[in-house]
Amino acid sequence: MNNYTRKIYFKQEEVEHSGPSVNSNDIEQRIAARRLRIQNRLEMQKPEDDSKQAEEQKELSLSQKQIDLSSKHISKLVRDGDSFISNVRVACDARENLRRTEEDELNAHRIEKLETDAKVGMESFNHISEQWDKLRDSEIPQDTRDMLAKQKADCADLVAEKNKLINELNLEIKAKDDHYVRELKKRTEDIDLLSERMESQIQAMQKTYREELAAIEIRYLEEQRLRVEEFDHELNELRTKHSEEYNALKISLETEVETLELQLLKLKATYQLNLEKLEYNFQVLKRRDEENMITKSNQKRKITRMQDLLNNLHNKAIKQEKQYCLENEQLSEDYKKRMENFKDLQKKSKLLIEAEHKNFREIWIMNEEALKKLANKLLEASRVINEQQLGIPWRRPDV
Repeated sequence: MNNYTRKIYFKQEEVEHSGPSVNSNDIEQRIAARRLRIQNRLEMQKPEDDSKQAEEQKELSLSQKQIDLSSKHISKLVRDGDSFISNVRVACDARENLRRTEEDELNAHRIEKLETDAKVGMESFNHISEQWDKLRDSEIPQDTRDMLAKQKADCADLVAEKNKLINELNLEIKAKDDHYVRELKKRTEDIDLLSERMESQIQAMQKTYREELAAIEIRYLEEQRLRVEEFDHELNELRTKHSEEYNALKISLETEVETLELQLLKLKATYQLNLEKLEYNFQVLKRRDEENMITKSNQKRKITRMQDLLNNLHNKAIKQEKQYCLENEQLSEDYKKRMENFKDLQKKSKLLIEAEHKNFREIWIMNEEALKKLANKLLEASRVINEQQLGIPWRRPDV
């Protein structure tokens, strides 16, 4: 593994040059991070410089070619794995942004609705209170009865509106609970999917490292075999020319062979180190999975607290309903008392009218008798004046 591949796998460049992150709470930073990641991918896919192309055109050894090929293969696998895992994170971020936007809109609509209902309810309550003042000032029983009936209808309408609002809020609470359960299930599925993809990525990396290391080892062995054959051929030629040169060359070749063997041992040690790092990363992922389990437990406790809050609200609603029922009974009793008073007033009014009518008839008859007597006296006086004083015949008029 060369320095370039090591930087890619262990993300050394990301640690040294930390920039915008897709995990940030700021939308602008997440957008900048995605743009930077796309730019880096495009730069990786661009053709290399002329100098690198010239170097690649040079004849390389079999082992070096295999190392470069393995490095490119591993780098591509790491990039594909990061993209494969980050897709889940990007989808979760997008869904969370959409949920927050919908939540803000629902909260604004709910607040506006509650404020409107409170305003309308206060206006209705003030109107009912004003009608009670008018009712106390009313002196006509019929108007009092009509106003009482209207007050009863207005109170019933106000209570019905409040009950309708309570039912709507209860439906919203139930819908929110269902949405929370679905969202929690979706988050759990995302976590399981992310864990599964990480596990598959780790297994793929381990398999790739083993395969590439085996291929590099085969190339080293093949190169070693070719060099040994070449060196043996040269040794045979040199042995015939000069024994001292042969011995010196033999020592040099053996030293080079030992160097190659040391390089092979170092490569195996590097493989072992990378394998241990993979095991360490696997343990880290396991700890993260345990932390996710703890988070799930905390979410369950939060659900329990929300359920307790819902029960408290339900009990409060029951108490308010009982209070409204008690007030309704009191208003009904007050209405019955007022109706009884109204009936008593009707009876008294009827008796008073009959008594006044009877007195009027008696006074009328008495006055009529007195008028008849006075009329008879006047007629008698007219007769006496006409017959005795004037000597005129008198005729009784029709009265």
